[in-house]
Amino acid sequence: MKIDVWRILIVYKYGGIYSDIDHYPGSKLSETDPIQPDDEAFFLSDAWGRPSQWWFAMEPKHPVAFFTTFEIFKRFQELQNNERPNVVFVTGPDALKFGFGLAQESWDDNSFSEGLHTCKLGKTVRKISETHKTGN
Repeated sequence: MKIDVWRILIVYKYGGIYSDIDHYPGSKLSETDPIQPDDEAFFLSDAWGRPSQWWFAMEPKHPVAFFTTFEIFKRFQELQNNERPNVVFVTGPDALKFGFGLAQESWDDNSFSEGLHTCKLGKTVRKISETHKTGN
């Protein structure tokens, strides 16, 4: 749970690429495909179509990081029992999914589809399929 908070706060402040230690670029990832030079945020899809929490990249202060941080702290405040929180929903993939959705100009059925999405503050986020996934 602490790593979930640390991960999003560090990337919010400094930007950069986050990768769990057991992941590495797969054969379909290169310097220019599918990541584009002007991408401001980039996510792979996890097995459930959510933005991946185990490998992503963002510029500093990107709206996805901001809204994910907001969502995590909101969920902390709503906890009924903090001894055994459901990490997936409090700080994990579900919180990132909501932050990803809230950051977009409009949250609809296409918010989590592959492609380039327009976010608040004129920023963008690219999400690609699991077929480009990193190895582990």
